[in-house]
Amino acid sequence: MAVCIENLRIHYKTLVDEWDKKREQRDLNKLRSTVEQLKTAFIEVSFLPTSKSHDLKDEIFVMQRHTLEISVLLSVLEENADNFERSMLQLKHYYADKTKAHSNISRSPVMCEMLGLNLMYLLSSNNLSQFHELFLSKESPPSPYYAYFIETLLCSAREAIAKSLERAYRTVSKKSAQKLLLFSGPEAESRLDCYAVQKGWKMNEARNAFIFDVDESYVKDRTVDCESLMDKQFGYAKQLDMIV
Repeated sequence: MAVCIENLRIHYKTLVDEWDKKREQRDLNKLRSTVEQLKTAFIEVSFLPTSKSHDLKDEIFVMQRHTLEISVLLSVLEENADNFERSMLQLKHYYADKTKAHSNISRSPVMCEMLGLNLMYLLSSNNLSQFHELFLSKESPPSPYYAYFIETLLCSAREAIAKSLERAYRTVSKKSAQKLLLFSGPEAESRLDCYAVQKGWKMNEARNAFIFDVDESYVKDRTVDCESLMDKQFGYAKQLDMIV
């Protein structure tokens, strides 16, 4: 066991030493190789007898967390979105579990940066729906000061999508409208109803759908293809890449 732990420390020091170099001096291939070696080593250590001291468990936890943080940032430098998503998914467990199993460990100094990067990733990949849900979750906002700009962004997205609905379609179901207009949570339906009233949309109770007074030159279909419209309308989010 002692040998495994010592090897873990050696690999971790190699990773940190390389990462602490100036950006232009880092060897990205070496960093990625060391990250993968460490991930394997962490798995091996997890299968060792559970007689590890509390201090040792905390040490391993911090090493795992920092390794994944480096992996996230390394993925950005590699421009590898798949690696970024995988590393971020793993990393969020360490942020969420910290208070439960390792309450004496300080919060990571780069946690806000990591969560902020994840929000930017969701924006740049056109995933506004998940972005909205994540932002509204308990763990998500990197800072409460994000709220104003996030709400402004979502309102702009909602208005752009609503305008397209009004111009292009005669009807859209409430279910599709709720999804397309990014209304989520327990009050989603009531918020959608209020929004529809503000927009002056008529309601067909029998079909549970909104009816629009549209310019015939823009009408393409009598009903909305939800998935197709989402693909088209969410494309505007590519412009948000400039935020990063």
